[in-house]
Amino acid sequence: MRSHLRWETGADEEPDNLAFWHTAGVTPAEEAAAPHWERTACTPLRSALMARSVLWWSQYPHTAELVPPRRSNTSRCLQWRNGRTCTEMGDLLVNSAIRIPGATHTTRTSDSDVSLLKLGPAAIELTGPYYPATLPRAALRSST
Repeated sequence: MRSHLRWETGADEEPDNLAFWHTAGVTPAEEAAAPHWERTACTPLRSALMARSVLWWSQYPHTAELVPPRRSNTSRCLQWRNGRTCTEMGDLLVNSAIRIPGATHTTRTSDSDVSLLKLGPAAIELTGPYYPATLPRAALRSST
C-alpha cells in the first residue's frame, strides 16, 4: 500500500523520472522514442492489422507478436504459433468482411519462405503454424 501511495503522489520521484502529470511538455526520454512513433509507409497496414486484432485475438488463441523481418523489403513480421495458417489468415485479411481494403496476400512458395501481406508500398511478413505443409511429411515418416 505504501509503495502504491508513493507512486500515486509522486513522493519519491526524481526530477528526471517524474510521472507525466507532473511535467510540462515532452521529457527527454519521450523525445528519444519519437522515431518509433513517426509515420512510415507501413503505418496504414499496421494500423489496419491493429484494428482487426481484437477480432482475431478474441476468436483464435494464437500468441501473436511483431518481430524483426527476415526480408529487407518488409518492415515487420507478424508471427504466431497457434490457430489459422498464413494462407487462411491472408485470405481472411483480403477476401472477407473484415478485409483490409486494397491489401493483397502472397502465399509462401516454399517451406523456408514467408507469406506477405501488402498494402500500397508496404509489406509485412506473416509467419504462422504450417501444419498443412508438415502433415504429409509426418504421414510419410509414420508410414515407413
